[in-house]
Amino acid sequence: MKEGDVVVDECSRDRCQCCVDRVEKKKDCLKNMANQVFGVLIKSCDYCPSKDQCRGYWKSEQDQCISSIKSIDSKGICTKLGFCNSSS
Repeated sequence: MKEGDVVVDECSRDRCQCCVDRVEKKKDCLKNMANQVFGVLIKSCDYCPSKDQCRGYWKSEQDQCISSIKSIDSKGICTKLGFCNSSS
């Protein structure tokens, strides 16, 4: 890039969509982190007397956690933060 070139930031064009995209990326990150944590918890069941019950419990909790993350309303968050209009 040379001096005088105009850099158009992705967010300067459509702040609402940019915000929604970023919240979605953070949701993906949260899902990945949750899967890693639950993977460790499920693996720890190898040391429990009732392995299957332990794994079933953590798998159920994992499913609920992932479902909660998926249900986060990205557009709603961006609207509350002022990046999106409530009518759009």
